[in-house]
Amino acid sequence: MKTAIALFFFALTLPIFAQNDLRSNALKGDASAQLLLGNRYFTERKNPTLAVYWFRKAAEQNIPQAMYQLAVCLEHGWGVPQDAGTALKYYSRLEKHGMKQASFRKAMLLWNGVFEQVEPQKGQAFQTLKLLADTYAPAKLALLRILWQTPELRKKYGEELRELAEKALKETPLDPEILLFNARLNRDGIGAVGNPRRAVELTRLAVQSGSAEAKADLASYLEAGYGCTPDPKRAFELVKEAALAGVPEAQIRYGEHLLAGDHCPHDPHLGREFIQKGKSGNKNGNLQ
Repeated sequence: MKTAIALFFFALTLPIFAQNDLRSNALKGDASAQLLLGNRYFTERKNPTLAVYWFRKAAEQNIPQAMYQLAVCLEHGWGVPQDAGTALKYYSRLEKHGMKQASFRKAMLLWNGVFEQVEPQKGQAFQTLKLLADTYAPAKLALLRILWQTPELRKKYGEELRELAEKALKETPLDPEILLFNARLNRDGIGAVGNPRRAVELTRLAVQSGSAEAKADLASYLEAGYGCTPDPKRAFELVKEAALAGVPEAQIRYGEHLLAGDHCPHDPHLGREFIQKGKSGNKNGNLQ
């Protein structure tokens, strides 16, 4: 019995010994231990400042993953003053060695830019994302978003956008965002002839996968009878659900229902409140 108890308490102390050994090795200059310790401080102990300290130590020994982790922290200002310019230099260095995640981060940094630190270079960023899209899923999704949200690119690369979205759908058939991309492309006839029934089918699947935006889209289809049998009652239920989930267009539409007392009790005060919420949350215009 005493032996069993002793073994139990010894097992409890193993993580402490392991942590002490890890720190000891890191202090001795072991780059692998420094990287691992940095990751633990960042993910387990929620201490980005000490994480950056150890990432930097390992990065100074040219450990690629440490350089990447340090660059991400520098880009976002996690545990260190934001320095997107230095992050960009790290990403560029790692990109030359074939690290796709660094190439992707560099492209996104160049696409968005950082005020007074990194000037946007959208052309270069766009070409990099196109090259990465076939083999790196985050780049494919980012490219889809960029093509969809940039009207001139959406028009210019319509066929490519449709092909990219359909390929993404085959790879991740239950992803609500990918389903919604394809539904809207079919709705608007971008890259191919429009297909209302397919748009409704994909939107229903996106709703089942948990997309609040898809609820707003499906509500508009059911209300207008677009590609489906009209169902105003279900359309209102979906609008309400999407509005409560924070979808700006749905908030405006739900507010209009409340103002009119349409499918719900007449409530002008709440109606105006929802319309204001929707307008303030959609300052950049309707991206649908």
